[in-house]
Amino acid sequence: MEVYIRYSTLQYLPQEVLKNVRIVALHLENTTLAQVFDESPESVEDLKQLNIVSIRALRGVIWEILEPLKNLRILNIYHNSVKTLGSDFSQYASKNLEQFNLYATETETIKPGVFADFPKLNEVAIFYGKLRTLTRDIFPTPWNGYSLFFTANQLSEIPTGLFSRMPNLQSLILSQNQLSTLPQDAFDGNFGGIRYLSLDGNPLKCDCLMKWVIIDKPEILNGKCEMPKDKQGKKFERSRN
Repeated sequence: MEVYIRYSTLQYLPQEVLKNVRIVALHLENTTLAQVFDESPESVEDLKQLNIVSIRALRGVIWEILEPLKNLRILNIYHNSVKTLGSDFSQYASKNLEQFNLYATETETIKPGVFADFPKLNEVAIFYGKLRTLTRDIFPTPWNGYSLFFTANQLSEIPTGLFSRMPNLQSLILSQNQLSTLPQDAFDGNFGGIRYLSLDGNPLKCDCLMKWVIIDKPEILNGKCEMPKDKQGKKFERSRN
């Protein structure tokens, strides 16, 4: 069963009401909560997906409401301020988490080790954030996830080894950032498994430093050249010279 709660102010969802209801997905939108549940009802064991859209947590810490959701698989947060992703997230989020998505959350910083204790995590997405840099140590080594999305942030460079020791990585979306190049040493020999790479909306410099992407290009490669001038506007996947 999917439950939608919108435009409400609640102290909590009383577990008595939920005793005979098996909730698989819970959607909270434009709602004020002190906590999700007054107690940890058995029905929460079936909750696999939580969507949070513009909610206010009265305690001031959004992550605390996740504590009883031990079997949560998918967590989507939209239009809530999450400027720093750190140990408080790691403490309260389910270790069974498989997909984690932030959308328009003003995220500026991801602390080292944030995703280290989530062995089933296979997708991380941060859309329309304010990330200026990423570091390899936010993930465990190796990281066995399949998809990374960092669309519409403020990334201007990709550091050495950022995507190294990610043997299952297939989709890498870096669209709408400020990247002029994608260094080969960011992958440390791990590029062969990438099937989908998107660099759309970046000021790409299509020069010899980017030739390696064409040579080893994945099945789907998106992006357009910004420089040099004679290649401006050309689709990156067609620029082979």
